[in-house]
Amino acid sequence: MIRTCLFDLGNVLLRFSHERMYEQIAALAAKSPLDVKRAIEATGLVNDFECGRTSQAEFQREIERQLNCSVDPESFARAVADIFEPDAALPPILDQLRRSGVRLVLLSNTNEIHFNWIQQEYDILDHFDDLVLSFRVGAMKPDAPIYEAALEAIRCEPSDCFYTDDILANVEAGRAFGLAAELFIGPDDLKQQLTSLGVDLT
Repeated sequence: MIRTCLFDLGNVLLRFSHERMYEQIAALAAKSPLDVKRAIEATGLVNDFECGRTSQAEFQREIERQLNCSVDPESFARAVADIFEPDAALPPILDQLRRSGVRLVLLSNTNEIHFNWIQQEYDILDHFDDLVLSFRVGAMKPDAPIYEAALEAIRCEPSDCFYTDDILANVEAGRAFGLAAELFIGPDDLKQQLTSLGVDLT
């Protein structure tokens, strides 16, 4: 019996575009989007930022150093964060799950800038009973520590928890921890997956 649902955030609950981020930073720095992409990769700090080991200010400073520019911190944060689009089909499913008594937990690789923006601009996080976030846990999917944190948050046996993610490696890691994990393809497939596990979505 499914007692908890564990949801990924990016490209499940909210679509996002790295290309949009590159374009927005490029406009601030008077560089090309390709220059920005290369600069971000050259910092070597993306995973550290997602795991909370690098601060927002440190991340920005290193990108500025790579691009040889200086950007207002508020404008930089917006350029990095304003890359999401909601999927209107997902909130009704979350509401149906809550009405069925299912606990909802978010499991996301995310950073401080993105999380603060999502919390400010969208109400999607209001549906969740708990949030397991890489920058708070200090580890990213598909590494074991973030799944161990998720197992504490779900408050049920792993086999009683449905987990959906758009990245196969993350799904496979969830299965290794005993979760009923399925690849996210779209809202209709999600509803079929949940219904096949006996979840009432009426």
